Amino acid sequence: MTDPHVLYVVANRSGALMYEESKKKKFKFVRRLLNLKGRRMERELVTDRPGRGRVADGLQSHHAYDKATAERQHVAETFAARIAHLLQRSWNEKEFDSLVIAAEPHFLGMLKTQLARCTPNVPTHVIAKEFRQISDRDMSRRLHEELRRTG
Repeated sequence: MTDPHVLYVVANRSGALMYEESKKKKFKFVRRLLNLKGRRMERELVTDRPGRGRVADGLQSHHAYDKATAERQHVAETFAARIAHLLQRSWNEKEFDSLVIAAEPHFLGMLKTQLARCTPNVPTHVIAKEFRQISDRDMSRRLHEELRRTG
């Protein structure tokens, strides 16, 4: 009988940490992905400031175009796709048997959408929670607590 291998991905829009664990191997850090644009504020991503639209008679209207929010969303979606493609390669190379993803709810939704496209058959458990700056030992404990709590 083989030793089931679990891959844990703890992600947000600015980075992802990957850990692995099996019955024979303790929980350990394996990889970090960075998305430096994910840390930037909206105004840093788009050089144009939101402008006001004009109506046909030349009067200024009161709606603003907000390219910055759209760009920030695009940056996060692109990073989610990058993570999903990496997981697809790892799954295809049989590097893990099941997957646990922990991310804040909005980014988790983006990841789930991308994973459904890339790896629809991967056994996956999701945790809608963001974990920040936690040691590897505490990360293992917190993830396992959440998995027990959510079933």
